[in-house]
Amino acid sequence: MLKNIPNVIVLAICALLLCTSASAVEIQNLDQANIKVDSRGKTERNHALKQALSVTFIKNSGDASVLSDTLIKEYVQNPNRLLTQYVYYQQDNALYLKAIFDHQRLIQVLRQAQLPVWGNQRPLTLLWLSMPQASVHEIVADAAQFEAKEHITHYATNQGIPILFPLMDLDDSMQVNVTDVRGKFATVIERASERYDVEYFVVANMDNAADEVRYQMSLYEKNHHSGLIQALVNYQGSALDENLAAEQIIDQMSAYFVSRYAIASSGDNLNTLLKLEGVSSMKDIVDIEHYLGELTAVKSIIINQIADNTVTYSIELFNQVDDLKRLLNINNRFEMLPALLPSTDDSYIDPIVTAPAPLTYRWHSR
Repeated sequence: MLKNIPNVIVLAICALLLCTSASAVEIQNLDQANIKVDSRGKTERNHALKQALSVTFIKNSGDASVLSDTLIKEYVQNPNRLLTQYVYYQQDNALYLKAIFDHQRLIQVLRQAQLPVWGNQRPLTLLWLSMPQASVHEIVADAAQFEAKEHITHYATNQGIPILFPLMDLDDSMQVNVTDVRGKFATVIERASERYDVEYFVVANMDNAADEVRYQMSLYEKNHHSGLIQALVNYQGSALDENLAAEQIIDQMSAYFVSRYAIASSGDNLNTLLKLEGVSSMKDIVDIEHYLGELTAVKSIIINQIADNTVTYSIELFNQVDDLKRLLNINNRFEMLPALLPSTDDSYIDPIVTAPAPLTYRWHSR
């Protein structure tokens, strides 16, 4: 069964995030972008379509530098080559153009340019952010309604970075205060983050200073496997205002995730076997193959062996086996098991495809 990535059109932008596991999020709307325009004129439309395709390329690679590639530039200058439809709509007394592109062809263009592709399965990050409000600093809560918070959410959405703000209800307030965030007391904040189904959390602060906003941020893995929690990313800088500071924080997060999860084709034919235990129904097989087919590390999948409640797949990869492992490990339906030698029972095994030690996981049905 060969990999087949469907071109899914989602009608509501508010449905961008659909949780699929305790820490992985399935990103929707990777085939489209919404651009604010002043009119429906042809010149304005052509400019907006170029902007929309640029945004869509960035969402699917996670890296704004892809726009400097020669091939990507050619497509951005002529977005109609990938455009499937566009529509105007009104929101909050403003006019927007929604452009929808051929997602499968867009991914092929990124592959052709040998650029990284970031799939729709992405880690969810909890953002503990302290910002100045009036004369004091406050932790930005999920229910907060002010311009900077809305801008952070909008920018992260356009970048394809799923984020979550803490509720700051009684449970959170009993464990974390603004001093903990400003002091970057990671152990305290990690403990408070346990109630949230996220893979990572960020501790960030903003401060007003003269004509600029200074900020610092640290990214942590929530379920780390070492005794001492250490930041994966530490960064500090300044920006002209809070919105630009927020964008730079999101950009730092994106840079790390792209380095870890976005996959560029190596040009080689790399194969591995993936053995899944606990597969008890045809629905399980459908769910598994749908998930594997969406992974950017996977070029094709073929069933190699079926025995009892175990299915083994032969998987052709765009790059390294470790890329596949990282993508499987952010979905809690896949539990990694110690590698075993290939079975020698009487079940059918494709003689063309062999491997000394397949990746072995337990599949958790729903």
